[in-house]
Amino acid sequence: MREDGRVIHLNGTVITATNPVQVVNQSAYLAYVIFSIVAPGSSWKLTVQDKSSPTKNVLIPPFDFTPAGPDAPLVVKEWEPKRPCLMNNGIEILSAGTAGEAFMWVWFVWEPPQT
Repeated sequence: MREDGRVIHLNGTVITATNPVQVVNQSAYLAYVIFSIVAPGSSWKLTVQDKSSPTKNVLIPPFDFTPAGPDAPLVVKEWEPKRPCLMNNGIEILSAGTAGEAFMWVWFVWEPPQT
């Protein structure tokens, strides 16, 4: 992961329900996201978005955690933009489908990246 001399913050959590997960409740620049799925649920999709109104900044497409087959190992998905992207008013994770169990790590910075 690239650093631009600013402090990089890490938020890690376990997701086991369809409730929204609040990563941070103020504007931040999203630098990197990793999801590690240990139980995939059913048609489970997670969306990373900011909390701006009325239009949300959504990372598209949502991550799909359907395993490749019945004997497939755990599913790992990651996303790293070329430059950290502004997430207005905070970062949240929304869930659709039947939840499984996922470990999530989100790296972010408070200040804009240097140009």
